Amino acid sequence: MKVSILIVGSILAISFACAKKSENTQKTEIANPHSSVITTKTPAPDAQTTTETTSASLPVVEPDSLVRALYRQHNGGKSPFFQTNSRPLVEAFFAKKTVTLIWNDAVTANGEVGKLEADPLYNAQDTDINDFAVQPPIFREANRTADVLVTFSNYGQKQTIRFEFVKESGNWKISDIHYANGLHLLQVLSQ
Repeated sequence: MKVSILIVGSILAISFACAKKSENTQKTEIANPHSSVITTKTPAPDAQTTTETTSASLPVVEPDSLVRALYRQHNGGKSPFFQTNSRPLVEAFFAKKTVTLIWNDAVTANGEVGKLEADPLYNAQDTDINDFAVQPPIFREANRTADVLVTFSNYGQKQTIRFEFVKESGNWKISDIHYANGLHLLQVLSQ
């Protein structure tokens, strides 16, 4: 009987310690559709340093799935645009050259409006989106580049945006976004 009480007491003590440790652990998912990178940060006793672990990569995400993930991220208030907290968030979706332009615009804007004066995923300052659809990818150049069309209605006006893709390190990345008015993201960010 004493042994049972000791075992139960030990299990409760271990459970309590594990629960206490998990209270101090924050899991942060970096929105990278190309991998299942989950960074687990455990604060050290001095709360100034952390330890990190990451998980393995997943298969390549198709261009249309990447576009859907980008809109979900953006519409969920965690857009890679206009923020300076996470360059990896921008890198998850965009090609290297585009990442640099997006990141530099956000950093140099210093919390103000930068070169991107409108929402780059809707090409508008105000939105009332309906009939949103992401079309299947159109592959070109022996599957090294691709285009994905996104259609929607904003305040009743039909819009089409074309996402241009390249493959970098075996993963599809957005290299540019083309708007119906003839402008494109790289052009706006390079002005």
